[in-house]
Amino acid sequence: MVLIIFGGSVYVSREDQKTRDQYEQKCSQLNASAIPPSAHHEDCDKGADDAARHLPRWYRVFAWPDGITTWAILLTLLVIADQTAQTKKSAEAALASASAAKTQIKVMRTQARHMENQSRILGDTVAETRRSVNVAIGQLMMAKDKERARLEIEIDKFEYNTSTKHLFTQKIRWRIRLHGQSEAFIITSRIIGCIGEPDREVLQRSGHQMGIRDVIAPYDRFAHGECFIAPLSASEEAVGDFDLDSLKERKGILWCMGLIVFKDVFGDFWLLRFKRKWAYDLFGSDEIDGDGWGGEWVREGEKGENEEQSVKVSASKETSKPN
Repeated sequence: MVLIIFGGSVYVSREDQKTRDQYEQKCSQLNASAIPPSAHHEDCDKGADDAARHLPRWYRVFAWPDGITTWAILLTLLVIADQTAQTKKSAEAALASASAAKTQIKVMRTQARHMENQSRILGDTVAETRRSVNVAIGQLMMAKDKERARLEIEIDKFEYNTSTKHLFTQKIRWRIRLHGQSEAFIITSRIIGCIGEPDREVLQRSGHQMGIRDVIAPYDRFAHGECFIAPLSASEEAVGDFDLDSLKERKGILWCMGLIVFKDVFGDFWLLRFKRKWAYDLFGSDEIDGDGWGGEWVREGEKGENEEQSVKVSASKETSKPN
């Protein structure tokens, strides 16, 4: 567009100048002899202007300065209009982008709230599942505890055998009772009876097997056995024999200590330790009667000494002797 206007302006200017030159030349030739020079020059200039006015009307569109000024104004207005349109488009695009961003923010907030709700629901579900699992585990443990085998050991009241005078030929008799609705599989057992308080090392070295049958079942819940009183002190030193008179004088304290390792039907291993001391009756008779010597067995030892404890025993060590 600018090139067209510029080309048209050049063309019109040349035509205008050409017309003026031609008119002035003719005017000079016709009136040179009759008109004074100054008046002749004014007439020629006026005639040239008049001749320029008789050019085609469209010449004026490109004539200087009116046409070019008009075009400059028009082009300026067009540029301003175009810039205004572009600015409007940019503003609309920015507005649309802002609206889209606002919508996106709303969507993101909605998604965030949804995720928060889902997380809360998931947390509640996990918590409820955990509670259900804990309840199920508790019920299972209760069922196992009710069904699994549990062993209880009692030592019979000490009875002095009057047919033999020496204490170390006397026997300590024990009873094992099964509790629960399933079998107990005996892995190993040890017992010792002696003068003075023994420890676990003494039991390990000087104790002997109790001779319990391999399986104690619900249909036959009891097992019985006995052991001789070892002629040892708690330090495993040999001691002199005690006769009936020495026992009457309560010179020695009898102890019985042992352990039983067994497995239940669920595959869990259990260790039952026991430790008893013979306590003489302070106001009892010194005479031996049908119920035995006056006194009773009392529990001794640290916490857990006379309780069942869950233990881990590998298959290769099921017959080993625990400390």
